[in-house]
Amino acid sequence: AWVQLKTSPLVGGPSWLPFHVKVIVEGKHIYDFLPKNPKSPQTLQKLLSFQEVPGQIRYNKAIVSTSITTKIDDIESEES
Repeated sequence: AWVQLKTSPLVGGPSWLPFHVKVIVEGKHIYDFLPKNPKSPQTLQKLLSFQEVPGQIRYNKAIVSTSITTKIDDIESEES
């Protein structure tokens, strides 16, 4: 299976630290993990030291066009 990793800052985290990772499988299945308290300094400290934090694994399907990957949820919210 074709797998891609896309990094970005954690929600509420410093912009210079791309610690949030989305796993994109076959260009259309997007998985990520969102900590329960992503803005907490303790959460960031635990993540940086590879300790467990409570959270949620999220899944999105994506539509792939020739130049951009767009989440279905984004398209549906624009149509409303």
